[in-house]
Amino acid sequence: IKKTPEGKKFLGATQIYLWENGLLSPANVKNWSLFLSQLQTGPAAGLRKFLDSETQNLLNHLGTNPDSSEQCSLITGINQALDECARSQWLNEADNMDKIVNSYGLVRKEVAKDFASSLDPNPSEWGITLTSNLFKKLANAGLKRLWLGLGDGWEGGLWHPEAIAAAVNHGFLIAPYDSYETALNAGDNTNNSWTTAHLGPKAAESTGVIQSNGKLQSGFQNSGSYTNPRLVRPLLEARIKAIRKQVCFNSWYLDSYAAGMVFDDYRPGKEMTMAQFAAENEKSSRWVAEALQLPNGSEGGNAITAGGIFFAQGMQTPYFAWQDPELKKKSSPYYLGNWSPVDAPSIYFRATLINEPFRTLYFDPTQRLPLYQAVFHGSVITTHHWAFDNLKLSNVRMENELTQLLYNVPPLYHLSASTLNARLPVIIRQDAFFRPLHEKLAFETLTEFRWLTPDHLVQETIFSDGTRLIANFSEKPYQGSRISVPSFAIAALCLGRAPLIYQSKIEKGNEPNNSSYSKQTKNSHPQRT
Repeated sequence: IKKTPEGKKFLGATQIYLWENGLLSPANVKNWSLFLSQLQTGPAAGLRKFLDSETQNLLNHLGTNPDSSEQCSLITGINQALDECARSQWLNEADNMDKIVNSYGLVRKEVAKDFASSLDPNPSEWGITLTSNLFKKLANAGLKRLWLGLGDGWEGGLWHPEAIAAAVNHGFLIAPYDSYETALNAGDNTNNSWTTAHLGPKAAESTGVIQSNGKLQSGFQNSGSYTNPRLVRPLLEARIKAIRKQVCFNSWYLDSYAAGMVFDDYRPGKEMTMAQFAAENEKSSRWVAEALQLPNGSEGGNAITAGGIFFAQGMQTPYFAWQDPELKKKSSPYYLGNWSPVDAPSIYFRATLINEPFRTLYFDPTQRLPLYQAVFHGSVITTHHWAFDNLKLSNVRMENELTQLLYNVPPLYHLSASTLNARLPVIIRQDAFFRPLHEKLAFETLTEFRWLTPDHLVQETIFSDGTRLIANFSEKPYQGSRISVPSFAIAALCLGRAPLIYQSKIEKGNEPNNSSYSKQTKNSHPQRT
């Protein structure tokens, strides 16, 4: 924090991913009859070539006064078309960073001009989730410390730079998801929505890892190639700098750089060992934090690559969906979901059950020890993997929440405008307990861990300042020498302060499985699966 002072805002900060960050909202349309007419004729008709067949069909059969469901579906399709329109201007020159960052503003200006008589005249107020109004609501709710991540990448910030500035002005940290670990091959037009992996026509060949057999190491999901962090570093620096000139993000998320995925690279004259690979990942992370003064984070938090990051997502609850096909089978009760609806992708927002052996392996409190926190608590802020936020796994929600609080690590949530009313009370309630504790304990060492009952269902962590946290995972109250802890609750005993109690509970209405947006998204976001 001495080197990156902005990082102090992580102390006590709940972590939230924001979704549906496209350009327009149905509320931005002031005259639907005229708006639909403008889509069919005149300069704006050029946008239609980017509409998918579902949206084209909807547009062809709409009347002059569409209902709210039709409005939402149409705007979702239009936002996707606008994304494609902006991408079409730079995808073939993805190493031209100025072209990338200017494309979205230029398209926004064209939309404002072509639809001037039917849309809200102030483009700075456009949008669904990524709006100054949403950040005002979060601030007015008393949420003083938040890390906000754009779940679908930096495009939302380029569409809405004013909204990003509003979040910063409220004192929040806000970051785009970004990645440089995979470079797609030149001419790959099958992954247009995977914007972060488009690094230029020569990137895969010039920065890709070479295996001992002389072939490129296939990238994520066998697309393109995994990159050498030293060789891809110039592209990383150039793109982040270019985005920052347009958008005042004050934090950054570099996917995979702290996950511990390393390779030996046999590129002639530029050979690299796994140890050097890990060190280069850390150097890139440190450059973002120190040179650009952007407190940053990554996936994982593996010890060999944790240097240089402020936070790591995936050490509290790791990603394990790849281990069991049941989690990806639609007919299974353990199905995690997919990428629809756009405003609340079910893969993140739909509550589901967790099956064995994962329930016991990862969530049975009697089987867990805070080993990572015992080493890194005062150095790296960890939380859940984004695939498993605090509300995702319904049959272990209370155990998961209490363990997170016992280890003094922040909660993680997914949020969108359509889910705000359902999820905000849950976020506020935990923030009231977690934030003051983490502000006090963030730099402290976790010095002791104890089981207080023979069944291991009552546990205690002790920190270097003397603070004690006692979690009761049982269905019966626990009576200690100094305090009584209700069932499924945690008590905080801080020196010189009255005890604090937080009882975990599942509140009705905080599982927003239904969405106002019925349209399916064609985007797969492979980097986030």
